Amino acid sequence: MNPVSITRDGKTCSGTYSIAKGILSVTYAGRTKRTQIGSTDALTLAEIVLGEMIDVRAV
Repeated sequence: MNPVSITRDGKTCSGTYSIAKGILSVTYAGRTKRTQIGSTDALTLAEIVLGEMIDVRAV
């Protein structure tokens, strides 16, 4: 597992990500979201997915 974090509204949220068979898995707050890796750098994609997960929790 690799660390990933982003800062939103002054708060840093951290999770982890891993890659297996072309699938990126991001885990944050006990939840996991998966997506297929394309041409985007894995860390950048993990940050995007983490941001989506944070937005969903805020609703």
